[in-house]
Amino acid sequence: MAEKEKTPEQLREEAKANAKKTLESKFYQGVYGSNFGKSNPTLVGEWYKPGVETAYAQITSGEEFNKSRMDGHNEKAQQMNSVGVYGEPAIPSNADVSYSITTQLRESQDITTLGELEAICKKMGAKLDFSVPKELAGITHREVIKKAIESKALDPKTGQLDASKLSQKELDVLNMYKTLTDIYTKASVYSVANPYMDLNQQGSTIAEKYNPKKTEAK
Repeated sequence: MAEKEKTPEQLREEAKANAKKTLESKFYQGVYGSNFGKSNPTLVGEWYKPGVETAYAQITSGEEFNKSRMDGHNEKAQQMNSVGVYGEPAIPSNADVSYSITTQLRESQDITTLGELEAICKKMGAKLDFSVPKELAGITHREVIKKAIESKALDPKTGQLDASKLSQKELDVLNMYKTLTDIYTKASVYSVANPYMDLNQQGSTIAEKYNPKKTEAK
C-alpha cells in the first residue's frame, strides 16, 4: 500500500523540526563556528585563534565530517551516472563540505521563528539582556522576505531593499533576525574555541618539571 502523501502543513512542520535539529546540532555548530573563526581571525581575536585552529583540524578530520564528505561524493556520483557520465567525481574538499553544511544551517535559520532562534542561542550559552517581543516571536525571516519580494520592496536578483515599502514591524523582524544570527555565529565560535588552550599547554609543560617522578612498585 502506497504511503499517504503528506499535507503542506505536515511538510512545513517537518521542515521546522529538521531546522531546529540542525541548529541545535553540536556538529553543525562546530563546523560553522570553526570555519567562521578561521575565515574571520580579526573578529575572533587572538585569544581564540589557537582554539579555533585546533577545533577546525579535529572537526574536519573527524568521522562525522568525513561521512558528510563521502555522502556528498556518492550523491554526485549517482547524479553523474544517471545522465550517463563516465568516471568518478572528485572527493569533496573541506571547503566543499563546510559550504554544504553552512548553507543548510543558514537555510534552517531562515525558516525558524525568532522565538525559537532566541531559545537556541540561549541553549548554546549566549547571555542575552533582551527577549524577543511576543509580537515578533512567531515570525520567520523567510515570511518577511517573501512579503518583501511580493511587494517589490526587495529585488531578489540584486538584494536591494527599499525599506520605505516595509512596515516598521517587518523591519524590526529583519533587524532582530540579523541580531540573533550574529549571536548564533559568536556562540558557535566560542563553543569550539578554548581561549585557555595554548596557555594551559604552556603552564602544564612548566609544571610537569616539578612533579615528582612516579616510581614503579617493586
